[in-house]
Amino acid sequence: MFTFDFRAHTMQETHDHIVHALRKQGVASVGPGDDLPGDLTCVYRAENGNMCAFGHVLPDEAYDPDMEGDSINPILRRLGCSDTISVEYRTYLREMQMAHDNCMPFPEPAKAGVNESRSLEAFEREAAKLARMYGLVHPPL
Repeated sequence: MFTFDFRAHTMQETHDHIVHALRKQGVASVGPGDDLPGDLTCVYRAENGNMCAFGHVLPDEAYDPDMEGDSINPILRRLGCSDTISVEYRTYLREMQMAHDNCMPFPEPAKAGVNESRSLEAFEREAAKLARMYGLVHPPL
């Protein structure tokens, strides 16, 4: 059972949780893509239990598989919290999600070339940059 809920935590607590969870996971949360057979795409919750950045702070009772493919803003509206959390927090969540989608390595066997610019180190750099931008402390390794 997954119980962390971004709505009940500060941005710093959320940042710490996402970073620690993705460090432990080590790879992106991926599922079948829509384009070609064998293509993978980032998903909030993968069949193997992996989660993306936002998936790690979305409690089980709020998750719906129909959310897959949606960006964060429609999900926040659907959860009724797009007006109850700050614009800064919403933007931070969206940018951490992009850090996951663009930096975390895909699990093996990944399609040739997909991990050339992806690594846990690339995610760490991006997450640390976002922490600085939002006045947060990035957790040490």
